[in-house]
Amino acid sequence: MPTIANSHIPAPKSWDEFEEICLSASKIRWKSTRFFRNGRPGQKQDGIDVWGYCCNDKHIGVQCKNTIDGVSLAVVETEIENASKFQPPLNELYIATTAPRDATLQRAVRKISVERTASSLFSVDILFWPDISSDLGRDSGVFFGHYPQFSPEKASPQANFFSDDLTRLRKFITYIGPLVDYLRQMGGEVAHRIDDDAFEALSSISNDWPITVLRCWDLDIAKLQDKTVDCLRAIYGLYSFADYHATGSGLIFTWKQDQRHNASLNDRKDFAEEKIREILHRMESLQDSARSSR
Repeated sequence: MPTIANSHIPAPKSWDEFEEICLSASKIRWKSTRFFRNGRPGQKQDGIDVWGYCCNDKHIGVQCKNTIDGVSLAVVETEIENASKFQPPLNELYIATTAPRDATLQRAVRKISVERTASSLFSVDILFWPDISSDLGRDSGVFFGHYPQFSPEKASPQANFFSDDLTRLRKFITYIGPLVDYLRQMGGEVAHRIDDDAFEALSSISNDWPITVLRCWDLDIAKLQDKTVDCLRAIYGLYSFADYHATGSGLIFTWKQDQRHNASLNDRKDFAEEKIREILHRMESLQDSARSSR
């Protein structure tokens, strides 16, 4: 069983436990119970450890690499070749690793993925340990199932979780506050221009918010935090799939038809603006929780 190390969720040492975590995280990420481990030890797996179908029936495969020291591009290319034999054919392949993020590798894999999808082959991406652990933490029950030592029920009766929650909540509000204020100044609308710092904050919160430090033990408040972060992820997703160019005052985005999701410009903007309104409402609820706890 993993042990707590500093304030980060520790990666498991066992490859079997890592595959179980990847299975749980996949079900949460793609909001689907139709994910399964592939075969058993010793059986030929064609490069896939976890497979399943997301809500739109895309066939997804995950190759798990318990490699804290990182994954090379050569390994990724080998796993792509192996996964090409998997049946039925995949729509998306993910290499899951316990390693920290590697921007150079991400850039190389994105290039490979673009070339493959242009040839009607499955896309490729990498899920690093911060991505996997963040997904796992979005469901308290599942998270504590893998990490029972983090559960309040396992702590000593003398632990002052109320005080700890109040500290975590105030830190969380401080953490996302500037970004929420920026969205509020936008008037609840998705802008064609966004400040560089705001976009970087969206990216950071969407991909790697420090869950072990800021997430409250109280499940009701924790769910409110999770939903707030989910809204920010949805907005970041809209920006990250748009065309843009940099200027001295920020990034200029061009909204186009999203063929992947068959959504019109107005539909996408309406969705994101709904999320902004939801964030502002949830932020008020979180601030009310902090004020009432004083």
